[in-house]
Amino acid sequence: FLDLLPKTGPKLKRLLAAVPHLMRLTGRHKGISNWCAFGAGLNSTPQLNYLHLCHCHLQDIDLVAILHGCSLELCELHVHHNRLEFSLPGLVRRLACFTQLQ
Repeated sequence: FLDLLPKTGPKLKRLLAAVPHLMRLTGRHKGISNWCAFGAGLNSTPQLNYLHLCHCHLQDIDLVAILHGCSLELCELHVHHNRLEFSLPGLVRRLACFTQLQ
């Protein structure tokens, strides 16, 4: 799915807003350069509870931006094979907010 996403913020937000009942989002993608726009777009998908973003070249700051767009109902998060270090205090605090996260 991520391979089909527009690379720009406004188009990305509109696309995610068009599927508010999206519950699962999975993919491998290295082409998204604006993870803040992706995270902001996720605000339009309150029922999203499964997020699988492997091989996306994510860094800690990218994951923080993504998680700020996720509902606290998020219960599965797969982010292996990225550049994550989990060293940002803001990332650790945000992850702690997801009480159903596996």
